[in-house]
Amino acid sequence: MNNNYCKSPWTGVFIETDGSVKSCCAGSHYWGNLNENTIDEILTKPEVIAIKQGIINNQPVEYCKGCRRDEEATSYSLRNYYDQFTTTSELLNSANDFVLRNIDIRWNALCNLNCVYCKEDSSTRWQGLKGIPIESLERHYYDHVLDFIKRNGQDLEIVLLVGGEPLLPRQNRNLLDNIPDDKHIDIISNLSSNLDNNQVFQRLQSKKDVGWKVSFEAVGPKFEYIRHGANWKTLVENLKIVKSLPGHQITALPVYCIYSALNLVEIYEFIQEIDIQIHWQKLWNPNYLNVTNFSPRIKQLAIEEINRVLNLPHLNKFSRGMNTAFFENQLKELTESLDQSMDGEFLKWTQEYETKYATDVGGLADVFPELNNALRSQ
Repeated sequence: MNNNYCKSPWTGVFIETDGSVKSCCAGSHYWGNLNENTIDEILTKPEVIAIKQGIINNQPVEYCKGCRRDEEATSYSLRNYYDQFTTTSELLNSANDFVLRNIDIRWNALCNLNCVYCKEDSSTRWQGLKGIPIESLERHYYDHVLDFIKRNGQDLEIVLLVGGEPLLPRQNRNLLDNIPDDKHIDIISNLSSNLDNNQVFQRLQSKKDVGWKVSFEAVGPKFEYIRHGANWKTLVENLKIVKSLPGHQITALPVYCIYSALNLVEIYEFIQEIDIQIHWQKLWNPNYLNVTNFSPRIKQLAIEEINRVLNLPHLNKFSRGMNTAFFENQLKELTESLDQSMDGEFLKWTQEYETKYATDVGGLADVFPELNNALRSQ
């Protein structure tokens, strides 16, 4: 049995906003850049061949350390996602072969939100707020990427649209115009735009198989605090619109962090009411938002909230039981982690966020009173 098995290097292409290329977002390093090489040249580099050969030889290659880390922490990693793609034993035993089954495109960092744990390299709104000059949203290699997709379209199984915010770039209009309506599309979106006049959404409506991964982990004012620039009522209406489209499925894609840790039951009540799926992600950075880095009092409150979630009667219906496994792992990590205190760093960040970047959403004391009281009473 090959414990290091993964289809990603044989089937996937991941393109970052600056043109950097690798096979998937979890890979530890990039293989090349489209400002210097074509996709075909990058996929045949000796270092890429060496990664594949290491996997064939059942070696724990450095490139795949992110998935090993995720599996240890959450029992799930991106290589589980890549299991769905069509391959043959001949393909997976040849370090020189490649068949495009999945492409993950991040054209640029164009985004309408400055989410509390995001950063400027993933959001033009953050760039603007921090006074960072916004680079051109055009790249000379865009036509090359579209041509690569067209040439390999007969083998393509899934197109993954990410951002910034993928409902905004005009390049996604061109891409969707060149993808057959029955191809599966996965999109990771904040779903906060006005859909009535959104040209990317207008094209997505005609597609027959779309998986929406919608980024939110709280409801009401908490949502608007975390996902600054978004409106809760707009999100709810947009979820209902997408849910009504034939062949479109929605999964909430929340981040487990200090902002969501004490309000888990609340988000599950909404998820249950609107009847969509939910799949959690673990936050690794910044450290001052990672719950395991907080003081014992905060961690104890997080443990109590996880226990309430684990007792929800409908928990196992979500993501084929992976929610239960995720929270059991989080519970173990919170229980066994060393006592630290990022509380001060978090409060310092809170003051900066509320006074410079999100002045219109209320303060921590109003929006997250339980968290604020626990932090202030120690």
